[in-house]
Amino acid sequence: TATYVCAPNASTEKDKVGDYDFSFFKIADLDKETGKYDVITSLEEETALVNAVNAAASTDRSKSIISACDAIYKTSPESFGSAAATLSFTSADTTGKNVTLNDAGIYYIYCTKKPAKVTNVTNSLVALPYYSNNSWVTTTDQTTVNLASKVSTSPVQVTKTADKTNVGDNDKTVTYTLTASTAGSLENKLTTYAITDTMDDALTLNESSVVVKLNATTLTKGTDYTIVKDYPYQDENKADKTATFAIVFTSTKLNSDAFYDAVTADAAKTVTVTYTADLNANAASKFATALPNTDGLYYGNNSGMNYEPGQTVK
Repeated sequence: TATYVCAPNASTEKDKVGDYDFSFFKIADLDKETGKYDVITSLEEETALVNAVNAAASTDRSKSIISACDAIYKTSPESFGSAAATLSFTSADTTGKNVTLNDAGIYYIYCTKKPAKVTNVTNSLVALPYYSNNSWVTTTDQTTVNLASKVSTSPVQVTKTADKTNVGDNDKTVTYTLTASTAGSLENKLTTYAITDTMDDALTLNESSVVVKLNATTLTKGTDYTIVKDYPYQDENKADKTATFAIVFTSTKLNSDAFYDAVTADAAKTVTVTYTADLNANAASKFATALPNTDGLYYGNNSGMNYEPGQTVK
């Protein structure tokens, strides 16, 4: 039995707060008669892992085992088979939780569920039982290291600008530019990414004017994203809202590696949306009145949904 805690500080680590699953994959069997470890059959052809497991005991040995497992999981996660156990934490969990591992050996601990702002989680190991004071010890308390300390996040930013501050009968068209950083990572892909836009009813979207770019690449409507009018979402306070429209990325795009930054785990790409809107008949009753236009980003994965408010331009 091993005990762990994952409790981000809600005040100082709010980007880490959410639901987590830590899965325990057995990578080596322990022969308690000899104290020798043997890599499991499905991984026995992985030379780097076998060499790391068979190396002399040291801190570097553990690091080498984790590094080898990380490399295998990145390309062939199925090689690990089913998790021997999974430890789940929610934002309400602040104390330690126990996981029971029925077979003696070494286990690779991989975070299989994490919030959308998480770009990386440093993985770890546990070996149970372990030998100490001439006997096998079957329990370990790992709560001195908060698993939240192994989590890295990337801030999400949303902005909006307009090309003019005044419109009227002789100039009824406004060009808006929305920008939002991407979220997630290659190891933590999103299921939802929607840039929301809520306009005053005196403005009408020119749908044909919409251009969406990921960094410098122009994206394709229908293939990479859709335009959804009256888009429902929940704001940062979990209140139900409806946007005038949203640029909603397709599952195909969100599943592609191209959406995420592959160079550094904590860097994000930028999505830019430009479009025009025209004054409509509702503007007649709003002479010399500000026409607010607000954007935001609604995004998430199987750990939960997030909303990042943007800016209001008038």
